[in-house]
Amino acid sequence: LIAYNAHFVTPIHKAIDKLSEEVSEHPIGTTCKGIGPTYVDKYNRRGIRGHDLMDLNNLAGKLEFRLQKAIDHGELSQPNVEIVRKEFDQYILCVKKISEMITDTFTMLHQHNKRDSSILVEGAQGTMLDIDHGSYPFVTSSNPSTGGISTGLGLPLTDVDRRIGIFKAYTTRVGEGPFPTELNDDIGIKLQKTGNEYGATTGRPRRCGWFDGILAKYSAMVNGFNEIALTKMDVLDTFDEIKVCTAYQVDGVTLQNLSVVIYRLEDVIPVYESLKGWEMSTTEIEHYDELPLRAQQYIQFLSE
Repeated sequence: LIAYNAHFVTPIHKAIDKLSEEVSEHPIGTTCKGIGPTYVDKYNRRGIRGHDLMDLNNLAGKLEFRLQKAIDHGELSQPNVEIVRKEFDQYILCVKKISEMITDTFTMLHQHNKRDSSILVEGAQGTMLDIDHGSYPFVTSSNPSTGGISTGLGLPLTDVDRRIGIFKAYTTRVGEGPFPTELNDDIGIKLQKTGNEYGATTGRPRRCGWFDGILAKYSAMVNGFNEIALTKMDVLDTFDEIKVCTAYQVDGVTLQNLSVVIYRLEDVIPVYESLKGWEMSTTEIEHYDELPLRAQQYIQFLSE
């Protein structure tokens, strides 16, 4: 089911996104899926929302109006305009199916909440891509943090009793942007290949590095996590030494607060602590007590 007030990407937004990235002197590595331009329209108060999809005549008028704006403002070249117009028919066919899912999700969620139903909210992307609290400008256009629960769904955060942060046992990033613990060497390649680190949307290779405890602590503070799900431990199974970033050095000063340097992460020198690897397979292990002692120690170190 889809909310009445959900904003929708159109072929216009995708074309604008792609052209903008192609001509930019400083591309940010967007997926070119039209998400950024859709958010721009949202905040310009001219977005196409769920309820607009329920009236095809009204929708056609809104699409034509938005396309004309793109032409007037030079957001699209003439060849792009022709391509977008050809995609409108297919878009309308998709809309006919999608419109059947649009309903009052707000009331539904709150009714379930009053009945103490189990409600699982999944956040996409990560805290460092948060438009407000991430490594700006290399961010997405929304709040993929727990704050997005309230702004996105209209559910008060006071009703969310479990906030589970998902961390890999090492750090990855897709696209451009600063990455303090990135490994541009054989270790980074090994992490990438062993972990099959390729972007879910674009298939681009993910950049890989050691676990960044400063980023992780910052994320836990922003989101108010009270649990951590640690994934892909087995990617580290063959390492004899594993490093964890426990501080940053900038201009000769050692720091443990990301917020002090978040605007200049490219200047950060990571400070590492080394731990011995467990050098045995953990792939089939399902319980913490069955893990090798050094794997348990790694988890405990990250927790602390």
